[in-house]
Amino acid sequence: MVIDDVDIMTVAGILAWVDLGLTLVDRMLGPSVMLHTARFVLADPPRRRQSLYQEFTPRLQHGDSDVREVQAQLHARLHEPHSIEHLAQTAAMHRAPSSAGSRRPRA
Repeated sequence: MVIDDVDIMTVAGILAWVDLGLTLVDRMLGPSVMLHTARFVLADPPRRRQSLYQEFTPRLQHGDSDVREVQAQLHARLHEPHSIEHLAQTAAMHRAPSSAGSRRPRA
């Protein structure tokens, strides 16, 4: 992944040097030369975001049925906004007044 802030560039990843090199070729010689260079060295063109590689599989094999219910709700509505208050209500929890976390009500 390449972070290009015009006068400062930084890269991350196992083949970061390839992304940095291709980004510099793009900047100095243009996107056409960069794409030809990428094909020549058998590399993917640099990406601006990691979401193309993103895959998250949460652990569902645990003993907390309330948390599993919230996980199922999040998974079913992945692209919708979620509030902490609504998720806490789903898990039968409430926000503790003295901290930012949530706590289960005492029985």
